[in-house]
Amino acid sequence: MALLKIHGLARFTRNPEIRYIPGKDTAVAKIGLACSEKYKDQETSAFYEAVCFGKQAEIIGEYMEKGSLIYINGKLKLEQWEQEGQKRSKHVIVIESFEFAGGKKEGGKQDNESDGGEYKFSGDFSEDDIPFMRFDERLAW
Repeated sequence: MALLKIHGLARFTRNPEIRYIPGKDTAVAKIGLACSEKYKDQETSAFYEAVCFGKQAEIIGEYMEKGSLIYINGKLKLEQWEQEGQKRSKHVIVIESFEFAGGKKEGGKQDNESDGGEYKFSGDFSEDDIPFMRFDERLAW
């Protein structure tokens, strides 16, 4: 089995959406991220959907907001579903660990202030519990 790992610096395109897996009390954060790359005189941007689970999702929900900068480590997962008789799919980044990468805000406080540590994923649920199908169907986004 091949696995594509993702490592990168990205900015939140919107505030994270936090939901809980029904019956599990496990937090799930749905995140929009953007990355920019400059080559010669041209700058391009790419936009991604990402998710994280458990304590990491709660921390992201508490400290991150639109415009926040984050360094992520994760894997790429293909979501597939059927909509109006047509098969659909999209790639989603599943965040396994992250570090806050914010700068200073007004008043001298650290943007996205934390203990600066890296948070490792250590869920207490099986892979069958992870909702890799369309979020608005499984978790009522």
